[in-house]
Amino acid sequence: MATRTRAGRGDGRIFRLADGRWCAFIELERGPDGRRRRKKITASSRGQVVLKRDQVRAELARGLEPADERLTVGQLVELWLDHRTGKVADRTLANYRAIATKHVIATAVGRRP
Repeated sequence: MATRTRAGRGDGRIFRLADGRWCAFIELERGPDGRRRRKKITASSRGQVVLKRDQVRAELARGLEPADERLTVGQLVELWLDHRTGKVADRTLANYRAIATKHVIATAVGRRP
């Protein structure tokens, strides 16, 4: 009878999500506050997840911090404002930009992913 071995700690178990995509987590170094940090990797196939996971591991081995592809709320608002250019009056766009800067982009909400 063959014995089953467990994956090593931080190896990034691969599993299927409810929506059909594949997912893996990679353990990163603890944050400055001592909390555990993990990198989530998703793709449409298991093979793609394995490739992405191996790329992230290679970056970690070289001492690089994996990139965070998520947009912050501030970046999303900036994209929306750029998309509104030409669709609304210049004065309206200026008002939108001023309000967004004051209440979203320049606040902690704008830095939130």
